[in-house]
Amino acid sequence: MNKTLSNIRIVILGSRQLGGIEGSGKSSAGNIILGRNAFDVGRRTAQCVQAAGDVQGRHLTVVDTPSWHYNSPLEKTSELDKLEIEYRVCLCLPGPHVILLTVPVDTIFNKSYQTSVEEHLSLLGKKVWNHTIVLFTRGDWLGDTRIDERIEKEGKHLQWLIKKCGNRYHVFNCKQHTDNTQVLEMLAKIEEMVMENNGCHYVPETDNNPSTELELKMKTAKRKMMKVKRQRDILQELLKERNYTLSDVRIVLLGGGRVGKSTSGNIILQGHIFEKTPEEDFIIHTRTIQCVMKQGQIEGCQVSVVDTPGWSTSTLENENEILHSLTVCSPGPHAFLLVLPVHESFTKRSRQTVKDLMSLFGDNVWKHTIILFTYGHWLRDRPVEEYIACEEEALQDLIERKCGNRYHVLNNDWTNRLQVQSLLKMIEQMVARNRGEYFTLENKASKPTTTEDQMFNETLEEEWKKHEDELIERMLEAATVDLNKESEQLYHKRRGSIECSIPNMSGDSLLDGTSSYGADTLDPTDKVCQWLRPRHAASSGHGTMSTTSSFQDPNRECLKDDIPIHKHNPNDMDSLKYFNNTTEQKHTRSFSF
Repeated sequence: MNKTLSNIRIVILGSRQLGGIEGSGKSSAGNIILGRNAFDVGRRTAQCVQAAGDVQGRHLTVVDTPSWHYNSPLEKTSELDKLEIEYRVCLCLPGPHVILLTVPVDTIFNKSYQTSVEEHLSLLGKKVWNHTIVLFTRGDWLGDTRIDERIEKEGKHLQWLIKKCGNRYHVFNCKQHTDNTQVLEMLAKIEEMVMENNGCHYVPETDNNPSTELELKMKTAKRKMMKVKRQRDILQELLKERNYTLSDVRIVLLGGGRVGKSTSGNIILQGHIFEKTPEEDFIIHTRTIQCVMKQGQIEGCQVSVVDTPGWSTSTLENENEILHSLTVCSPGPHAFLLVLPVHESFTKRSRQTVKDLMSLFGDNVWKHTIILFTYGHWLRDRPVEEYIACEEEALQDLIERKCGNRYHVLNNDWTNRLQVQSLLKMIEQMVARNRGEYFTLENKASKPTTTEDQMFNETLEEEWKKHEDELIERMLEAATVDLNKESEQLYHKRRGSIECSIPNMSGDSLLDGTSSYGADTLDPTDKVCQWLRPRHAASSGHGTMSTTSSFQDPNRECLKDDIPIHKHNPNDMDSLKYFNNTTEQKHTRSFSF
């Protein structure tokens, strides 16, 4: 005789198609069990949701978990989704009585589906199968067919799953929300299974505490958000004197196959231009095999987007065609958008493939590169920084060290033009930092120099650019070294506060020798902007810079002490001394920017 449980703890697991409107029916099943709309139906569950209620004299606790891509192995599932699943199963203390594995009865359960299910349940340990019941959803699709007939007809892969779960399965007709019979029958099966397990609930088999790990990752994500926000605000302030208003922008999309490159181009250009893809999805039905450029007038700017062939994660294909993208958008792109999907983990193999791809363009390509995360709807309202923080260092190094924390997220909401505006603004700021230069393999947008004066001016200009970049990097680094201490404070109180973000540089006067502003009235950001601003000599004409006014200022030496250096490098000062000596020897010369 079965014992009636007064409290039953239920965790629902399942997958979904990447772009499908309907998932595996997890949320709908949870609503049917509780007899009310406790879970959001129609959108992917990106974060575990717990709800409770009393049903037929039993207190039920139901946990809806994030879904994974039904056709993908565990390796490709993001670390954020893995941790979330482990975390919530462990959090359902002292442990769930049952794991309901939802499988849509109208979906073909093939080999890849079987592999995906087996690997994802392995997150919870080998004993999880003793506490798992297969819950077939969309039972109305069966019509007059019995579920056992369906299982037999489907074949060995589905039969393997049923056997793995000890022949425990149940069917829900999600359209019959008021039918309590199907719920009562399922509860009886749960109680029977618990009795077979000697009345024990499931105890997670984990070496590490996923709760602690996820909490640490979320704190890291919070600090990341604060750091990036502060650095972007500071960078915008530092570059405000570089007024590069682009009348046209040339963009090259790079990435693997089926990562959303073509659809990203469609969203940017506001139309089904590259591929005939549904608005709700990022799935690319036709593989791009050659470079294609499309154009459109977007936000008052002529935007050219080049879609390139996708590369696989095992071999880099179509190298010549990918390089051909530079010719297609001649004279060269302003931005490379390296497309990465947020529903997949960025593995070491992915990093190597990205490295091989980008090496085709040389090291200078990173100055012109932005990471574009696609499938943003997979995250729902979760910030992308949580995804980044949970991934391995491979992705974090790529974003921070290679791309200078330039990244953006696109979701499948084509009506959301703000995401495109923000992307174009980020490209514009990157172009400003690159002094308006577009990318070429030779990294030279100007004509070759021939005379001695031109050669000297070019060398001097490169030295100036080098030290400008060094100063900016140090400013950004020094302004965020204390974020670990500040992360517990409310960030909105510091929103827009540039003064407290930049290290104190009081004590030096304006570098052009004027005295119209005092040290007390000019904030540190403006001081740096004054130094970055090109100085124009009255006798040299527009667009030229006099080395006399720039480098013979009596307070020039003070600047070296004001440059924020987090880690002292003696070579920095040696380089600066060389730069000063060179300019003093040729102080009567001027050069153009």
